[in-house]
Amino acid sequence: MSEQQALRIFHVARQDGTSLFLHPFLDKQRVMERLESYSLEGLYGSEPRVEALTQFRNELYRLIEDEVREWMAESRFIPGFLISAGVFLVAFFLLSVAVRDPLPVIDEVALSLAAAIAAFFMRRRRDMRSDAASSKRMKLRSKVDGIVFSESGFVSHIEELLHEEEGTTPDSVLDRLSANGADGRVEDYEQEVGEFLTYLRAKFESKNYKKQAKRILSKRRQGF
Repeated sequence: MSEQQALRIFHVARQDGTSLFLHPFLDKQRVMERLESYSLEGLYGSEPRVEALTQFRNELYRLIEDEVREWMAESRFIPGFLISAGVFLVAFFLLSVAVRDPLPVIDEVALSLAAAIAAFFMRRRRDMRSDAASSKRMKLRSKVDGIVFSESGFVSHIEELLHEEEGTTPDSVLDRLSANGADGRVEDYEQEVGEFLTYLRAKFESKNYKKQAKRILSKRRQGF
């Protein structure tokens, strides 16, 4: 995979002026790999507001934080496990000597396990403040900070199509965009259409989107 290859981020303005960002990280798969291996470019039809871009950037920052946490957990799992096991054994030995009760094993095991778990999470917290984690975090954030959005005829056509389908079901929107080059308006953008549809499906299938859709539908039924 070449660093020159670019992944597209689409900003689509809805009829009410709200922003919809569609990007390759919606499925939350291979986020770190994609950020490190590809450049990122943003495309828009109607120019996004500064606050929308700031919110989107913060969303990617949160994804990066999750990725760094998972990366550190995987890379430091064996040392962390060995340290926690050591803490458990030491605590169990000391408690066995110091504490005398009718059922020694139960108390010692419970307290030693609590000490081991505490040591595990303390080490994980320290790992997140380590130089390795900070370096990885800054490297990934710099890729996000370097995203430049530019005007796109493709996204302008997409906005028109989505405005026409506003209020319909997600499946209807996907069918409309997939059928016959979306009325011919985007037939010259075959690669962009493929990426856009992939991201749109990931957006519609996300848990957050489904929760928002249910909440909006419930308010409409209640007459709000």
